[in-house]
Amino acid sequence: MIRTSMKAFLTLLLQLLFVLAFALWSFWLISAFETEPDSTAPSLATSAIDAPWTTLPTRIDRIRQNFEVVADPFDVDLKLPARPVISESGSFSVNGHHYLIDGVRGYHAREICQDRQGHRTACGNRAIAGMIALLSNKWLQCRSHDIDRYIHIVSCKLDGRPLLEELLKRGFGKEGPFVIAPL
Repeated sequence: MIRTSMKAFLTLLLQLLFVLAFALWSFWLISAFETEPDSTAPSLATSAIDAPWTTLPTRIDRIRQNFEVVADPFDVDLKLPARPVISESGSFSVNGHHYLIDGVRGYHAREICQDRQGHRTACGNRAIAGMIALLSNKWLQCRSHDIDRYIHIVSCKLDGRPLLEELLKRGFGKEGPFVIAPL
């Protein structure tokens, strides 16, 4: 009885191996008749040696491969304190340097605005309080254009998003050139 069950088990195992071998052979045969190569797939020879852009993990040989290094235009990293110094919503100060955000005309602290219904609001105080909440303890990546030793016009990113768009979306300023108030 054990001998017949062992014989049946081995026969079943042999049949299973035969079906598996036939399936693998079928896939090999189908791939052998495929004549048109996939033009979208990157070639390992070109992606690893010649082309600088690849989706595959690639080892860079700095001696033989001379790729151009592209500088990051947002080269100034600014760490804002817990309570940043903001005199108007289109600028801020860090360590004695004054930064004017390019492309936004900010509200001054005492500026009063009228909404569409004619109600007066303290848009300056609201914008400055919102800017303080937005920028507290944050890192900004900025591209700086120096006006003076202590005054800079900047285009910044906050968490990878343009700061200008964030300020305009939240209503903390108007689009347009900044206005420097007389002292």
